[in-house]
Amino acid sequence: MKEGQTGIVAIVGPGAVGQMLAFYLQRIPYLGIQLIGRKGLVSLDTTVRCREQDQRLRLDVIPGTPHLLFLCVKSYDLNAALETHLPVLPTSCPIVCLGNGYLEPLLAPWRERFPGRFWRKGIVTRGVRWDDQQRLTVSALGEVVWGADSSPTFLEQRITHHLAADGLRWSAASCELRREKWFFNTVLNTIAGAYRLPSNGDAVRLFAHDLERLAQEVFALSREIWPDWRPSWTVLWTKLEQLIKTTASNENSMARDVRIGRKTEADVLSGLVLRTKNPQAYPLLLELHRKLPS
Repeated sequence: MKEGQTGIVAIVGPGAVGQMLAFYLQRIPYLGIQLIGRKGLVSLDTTVRCREQDQRLRLDVIPGTPHLLFLCVKSYDLNAALETHLPVLPTSCPIVCLGNGYLEPLLAPWRERFPGRFWRKGIVTRGVRWDDQQRLTVSALGEVVWGADSSPTFLEQRITHHLAADGLRWSAASCELRREKWFFNTVLNTIAGAYRLPSNGDAVRLFAHDLERLAQEVFALSREIWPDWRPSWTVLWTKLEQLIKTTASNENSMARDVRIGRKTEADVLSGLVLRTKNPQAYPLLLELHRKLPS
């Protein structure tokens, strides 16, 4: 660490979410931030659009051992990222996985291979995208939440202390939040990607019947995946409707991936239907999943 620094946070994945996270973390005094890509540490000097203002994101290459690591990679890149970083991470460094979908089957071998690590589950609900000028645009809505059954470290407490008002916070309920987000993403991303919808709002405007039917199947599937989970259908459905309403004009991320021919994360969302005892019990989910490139 540099003189005066109180800790180093490493962010693996220099994409939109990784840069958004760095943008907020840079506000914490004396905090070292490492942005890590496939070829190592990344320096950055760019503009971020937030709350209708252009703000600067400047990161230097900072060597040193991280005290907290955020994984901001796609699910299909998770194994490669863990293979690179886990063997050299100190046991005391918590690992925050902000990836999308149901990741436990991917993480289970790593938990066995590296016992005693501090794993955190997290979600990102804050909208972030590249605008027409290739400028990172961060929504004022949404959060970055992570946590576990154990207590937060001093560094995690410090981040929450400085950035809770910006939507970055620790929560012991992060596992519950991840399950809800899996439900929302599996329903909305699947229908938007399979039908190549231009915007999230089209899921309601064009496919309202399929949307509700799909949501009911995904709800049933969630009970099979997590027998201990007892969410309210009414609450989840209402939250999903509100999410679609709030993001109605947005292009869905999976629909965009399908449109530009990029690999999707369908395997950890709708793809779970293939791992059930009876996939035919979820006919619409199965049909739509087969329309998605994995």
